[in-house]
Amino acid sequence: MKKYELTEETIKVCGRTLHRIKALRDIGTNVQKNDLGGFVGSESNLSQKGDCWVYNSAVVFGNAKVFGNAKVFGNAKVFGNAKVSDDAIVFGDAEVSDDAIVCGNAEVSDSAEVFGDAEVSGSAEVFDSAVVFGNAEVSGSAEVFDSAVVFGNAIVCGNAIVCSDAKVCGDAQLSKQTDVLTISPIGSRNDTTTFYRANGGKIFVKCGCKNTDIDAWLDMVQETHGDNKHAIAYRLAAQIARLQILGEEDE
Repeated sequence: MKKYELTEETIKVCGRTLHRIKALRDIGTNVQKNDLGGFVGSESNLSQKGDCWVYNSAVVFGNAKVFGNAKVFGNAKVFGNAKVSDDAIVFGDAEVSDDAIVCGNAEVSDSAEVFGDAEVSGSAEVFDSAVVFGNAEVSGSAEVFDSAVVFGNAIVCGNAIVCSDAKVCGDAQLSKQTDVLTISPIGSRNDTTTFYRANGGKIFVKCGCKNTDIDAWLDMVQETHGDNKHAIAYRLAAQIARLQILGEEDE
């Protein structure tokens, strides 16, 4: 027996006609028979099995799929080829798109965006204005929030926290809170510089458009700033990063 049907109430999103859904039976603990839900492009977007549901003004369309016990609510959007499954929750003004996957007990909320081939799983949380994309993975009990950006082949797991204006990318591998250090404002542009643990136990630095290992970055600092106040600040930041991330003093 189907658990929901498409109603005649429709909205247009990205040129597509979406239908509001209506429950045909009780679903889980908070959806009763005849309750109205959010909007989907077709029945292929929301499984007729399990307790998954789309609420409020949330929309799911394209080839996106919501299944298992997953929930999408608020003004959230799930589209493209994205998949939201298990007990995952997407809410607020969050967007999950492209080939992104949100599963396990993960939560994506507020104005966060997850797209590309990114995956958010476990009990991970992505919220505020955070962005996760590329082949990035956020899992375990990790948190990505504020205006943080995680992309490339970065892996954020365990109890790692990426926040503020941090940018973590490349082959980053973060598993605990001390695997990343963000310092802002710093440098001639009063910008944010992010130091993070990468594959092989190295420290990489994301500073402006540069993303390289800490030694190569310090060489660039020397070439660009010599021994001025910005160079001194950057070198002190590198020393703190080595102490925090690797537990080593910067000789």
